[in-house]
Amino acid sequence: MDKMQKNLFHIIQYCILFLSLTTAFSTAGAENSKPIKCLTHELLSNYRALKSHAMMYRPDYLPEVYVTEHFKIWYTLVGDNAPDCTDMGADSIPIWIIDASNILEWCWDSEVIALGYRAPLPDSSSVEGARDVGGDDRTDVYIENVRLGTNPAFGLTVPEYIIEEDGEIKATAFMKIENDYAEEAFDDYRGREIEALMVTCAHEFFHTIHFSYHFPSTDPPNNTFDELYWWYEASAVYMEDQVYDDVNDYVNYLPSFFNYPEYSLRSQRGAHLYGACIFTIFLSEYFDYSPYESHISLGDTIIREIWDTMATVQHSFESIDLILQKHGTNMEEVFQTFTVWNLFTGEDHTYGFYSEGVLYPTYSEGDLYPTVAYEEIEFSDLDTVVQFAPPVSDSFACTYYRINTEVTEEGLGISFEPSLSYNGAFSAAAIGAERTDQRDTVIIYPKDTTEAAIPGVWRFSKIYALTQLFDPTDEDPSCNITLTRDENSAVPLPSNASFGKPYPNPFTPPEEEWALSYHFELKFPFTLNTTSDVSLFIYTSSGDLVYKTREIALYPGTYSYSNALRWDGKNQSGKLVSDGIYIYKIVAGNEDATGKIAVIR
Repeated sequence: MDKMQKNLFHIIQYCILFLSLTTAFSTAGAENSKPIKCLTHELLSNYRALKSHAMMYRPDYLPEVYVTEHFKIWYTLVGDNAPDCTDMGADSIPIWIIDASNILEWCWDSEVIALGYRAPLPDSSSVEGARDVGGDDRTDVYIENVRLGTNPAFGLTVPEYIIEEDGEIKATAFMKIENDYAEEAFDDYRGREIEALMVTCAHEFFHTIHFSYHFPSTDPPNNTFDELYWWYEASAVYMEDQVYDDVNDYVNYLPSFFNYPEYSLRSQRGAHLYGACIFTIFLSEYFDYSPYESHISLGDTIIREIWDTMATVQHSFESIDLILQKHGTNMEEVFQTFTVWNLFTGEDHTYGFYSEGVLYPTYSEGDLYPTVAYEEIEFSDLDTVVQFAPPVSDSFACTYYRINTEVTEEGLGISFEPSLSYNGAFSAAAIGAERTDQRDTVIIYPKDTTEAAIPGVWRFSKIYALTQLFDPTDEDPSCNITLTRDENSAVPLPSNASFGKPYPNPFTPPEEEWALSYHFELKFPFTLNTTSDVSLFIYTSSGDLVYKTREIALYPGTYSYSNALRWDGKNQSGKLVSDGIYIYKIVAGNEDATGKIAVIR
């Protein structure tokens, strides 16, 4: 069949009805749950199980229409589906509709014009005899109260007609966008509903673009949905941040990925496929250089290149690998690097990794999540052997081990012994002790060997061993990890604790709030040869305590300039001290030092 036309819309609508009447997606207590990010995934992953469909059409209860260059926006002024009609613009058009139209046109300009993706398929002229498709080739957007059963949702994109031609399977589509984000489930967006509208439009519009490249088959034996759909959602969430970089809504979904790194990139467990946007972000930043005369960053184009390939390859991992090979690497090498990058987030964020990594993983309610989830290994004097068996044998997954060891000059030897069915790689990474001047980072990707050595354990606050699984065989893969002391990679500790002279001395405390940073503070440098608490005391010349501070469990190393103990010239009450001579005392373990400082205002 050269050209196959199927009205998927009817199937999708029946799916909505079907799912709302069954327990497949039971949402007990939905009023207090988080809203569904994107219903497109929920619908496409379930309609294939249905053997019949209801004869249902696009919403016929949205009589009003607002037309822009590329979109027709349908809405109503009455009932639960109406946007806020107390805030009206010119010609009695709700401001929400006007905002949505401007946002959608910005999404078009960003995704189609600036980034060069295909435009959505025109729903009238693409399909011979198409009816009830909005009247023209503009992309139709229906503003209504979007939900699945009782569960509110941000929006969805509905594929309507499948078009099969020139070796590609594509689909026309329309969007449904939430009408106000006012329900309790959207409380995290209270006061910033417009941001929810922004990211939803960027996300769902990118889905209409997805379907102009490829529509995933859900019919055996050519079912590509399970293998492809993670990439649909991961790249759609990624696109939100490309179009609206300041919103950072994608960060809300990172815990679903970071907390379960042992699951495959393509896992559809919970919100994992939304959190997998971190892989697309990694690709764009890892390849953020300009090999072209036009000075277009490869980071801006590599995701599009993958979609261009997916139009005919119809397999996400294969498409990604083909593009990576074009640029001198491959999926396995890049995935190994990706798993290491995921260690350098949150408090361990380091320059040279994710540009917004200091945000990862942070939740919208402000709770700080741990960095990527790991298992702990305790290592002492004896060799330690850990047997690794992945909880889920799936493609492109990683298990992290954090190795706890005593502070020692010796290095740490890490040996990997994989089973025959283990198809993957190994890595080791060490993160330097926080705040020390020598906060080194060591990353080891063993190539022709299964051994690695971390030099001078005392220099690092965190040491990890990583096992990356690429494509397991039918048998259960496993791997032994052996830890040993390695004298060949020893690094001497500082011989003893020492204290430098404070500077600048004399010291003029800044009176302006903008100047109250370490650049304008009195600094007290020191060196530690063992893990110690360090305290600083400031006294008047007559012995009265003016100020004190304490740092807990600092690692061995040198602490100077921004890493030193600092004093801003204020007393414990936060008031600037008077001019004069003051006595300082620094205590580190059993060592201490005293001296004089002058304050001149």
